[in-house]
Amino acid sequence: MSSQDRLFEAPIMQRMHCYNRFENRMLKKDKTIPMQTMKSHSIYKVPRGKLLKISVEYDEQNNVIKDIRITGDFFVYPEEAVELMEREIHGTVIEKQQLLRKVQSIISDHHIEFIGLDAEGLVQGILMCRV
Repeated sequence: MSSQDRLFEAPIMQRMHCYNRFENRMLKKDKTIPMQTMKSHSIYKVPRGKLLKISVEYDEQNNVIKDIRITGDFFVYPEEAVELMEREIHGTVIEKQQLLRKVQSIISDHHIEFIGLDAEGLVQGILMCRV
């Protein structure tokens, strides 16, 4: 399996082996525990807009964003608005209406101007990460 194939795998379970540190050997017994953090990426062409690339790390159980990276060929003013948006979105539940309210609030509170991207396009890109 190539490294590119591994990028597209979504590991659902993580294997944990019990280790006996006193005898320095692996025990035959192993446990399977559910993986809690998922990583996902999306590439989205905003209608009549620019290309948007999103990388999201989120909690699988409660759909809360743990980390997000927003890139693409859109323009934004002020320049630090993307980093601000990433910080503010952290901790938000991946749900369309809640994300849309949060993004619109950030845009209006910080007087952010996007060219080639709007709040709906950004939210759609984030939602595409949640498979």
